[in-house]
Amino acid sequence: MVSAISFTMKYFLLYNIFNMAITWNSCAILLGLVFLLTSLYNGWRLFMFNKRGVTAEAEVDRFKITGYSGRRMYFPYFKYKTLSGKTVVHPSKLGSGPKPAYAAGEKVEIVYDPKNESRFEIKGAPNRHYNVIIPLTGGIVLVMLGLLEMISF
Repeated sequence: MVSAISFTMKYFLLYNIFNMAITWNSCAILLGLVFLLTSLYNGWRLFMFNKRGVTAEAEVDRFKITGYSGRRMYFPYFKYKTLSGKTVVHPSKLGSGPKPAYAAGEKVEIVYDPKNESRFEIKGAPNRHYNVIIPLTGGIVLVMLGLLEMISF
């Protein structure tokens, strides 16, 4: 008897979930949950990178300049030595403009991945947390808007 009731309840819940009308608030909640899961995944990757990463001092070697006269972006190439003694020169994913954020020859502290030595991040750069904060904020806002609209009816 208990299994029949539990089967009926499960079927009833699944039926209501899959056959409910698709409204903007259910879409907002679903999209918000996707954003929250993305934020959680990105946060986990950042945590693991920081846990495994090796801190090194890097020197700005040169710049990759993109854009045109008034809209130039400067992407610095950093040169650093790994624990194995290998010298790596690799461009940063973070550019700046209209002036370079670093001068050629300037020393900067970085964190690099010992498994992939060309993957690094500038230590203390604010952009390190953007891929966690932005989806987290968007997810919270979307879920709250969807829930508020659901509750108000």
